[in-house]
Order: sequence, then structure tokens, then C-alpha cells
Amino acid sequence: ECPDVKALRTQLRLMKDDIGEVNKVVVEANEESLHAQVLAAIDAGMVIGVDQVQLMTVAEDNINY
Repeated sequence: ECPDVKALRTQLRLMKDDIGEVNKVVVEANEESLHAQVLAAIDAGMVIGVDQVQLMTVAEDNINY
């Protein structure tokens, strides 16, 4: 979970630097998440070069972070 898009992109870049090549990002979004927030998360993955993005809509108590 990140407070804003800039923090999300930074965290994804750091993770990519840490573990090397990242080719898939799974976006777990609460069913009440705003559409713009979900798109921002997907776009953040694309910005760091991820070519596969999986979207999961989950109940609030089932988010894995």
C-alpha cells in the first residue's frame, strides 16, 4: 500500500532494483477502490517496464499486504 502514485512508482523501482527483472505485477484492489487509483497502480507497473499486470478485486479483509 502506498499513499500516492509517486510513492508507488518509487517502491516498485526499488523492488525491481532489489530482485532484478520484474515482468508481472499483481494489483489487489478493494472492491470500493476508486477507478483512478487502480489505473494509477497499473500505470506504475507499466512505467517500470512490467509487461504483465494482473488485477484482483478483493474484499477489504483479504488484501495481502
